[in-house]
Amino acid sequence: MRLLTQSGTTNLKLDTNSLSGELLNTGDIIQPFTSSFTNWQVGVIFALVDIRLEVKLQNTLAIGDIPAINIEDSTAIKLEKSVTSKNNSELIGLKFALNNKDLSIVELKNYGIIYNISVLGRFGKRAKMLGDNSLLSCELVNLGKGVELAVSDYINISIDYLFEVSGTQPQDELLMRF
Repeated sequence: MRLLTQSGTTNLKLDTNSLSGELLNTGDIIQPFTSSFTNWQVGVIFALVDIRLEVKLQNTLAIGDIPAINIEDSTAIKLEKSVTSKNNSELIGLKFALNNKDLSIVELKNYGIIYNISVLGRFGKRAKMLGDNSLLSCELVNLGKGVELAVSDYINISIDYLFEVSGTQPQDELLMRF
């Protein structure tokens, strides 16, 4: 029996004062909801819906090389220009981990503007479903430019999630009425 469906959002800001942090602790989120079902056997399904980054690195990194891709360029030429652009740009990395196991490293560069990207698709399917005691964290990693952010630069991380609590009462399973 479905007992509860709930959604929410968590946010974390990385800046000069904080270069790593805990993004999501499913146990802390679920516990207040499941504690009221004391005589129930409960199960929880916890899913990540989206992870978005708002990135401002204008003072931390030199402006990145943006590839000049033309409509008539072949796939090989587009790929070559993208790789060259990446190699010519200063990068900083954001490493995501689930229960202290690495999920993904997202490479970030300075495009000269504040930009947004969605990163959940880079995690793989199994990382989108979390357990009832999962811990999702992130930290800046060195990709050749260090791990410091300039005073006015930041990375905002927003996570949307959804969870469902289902359960049964043990005494209902054993009760038979004629």
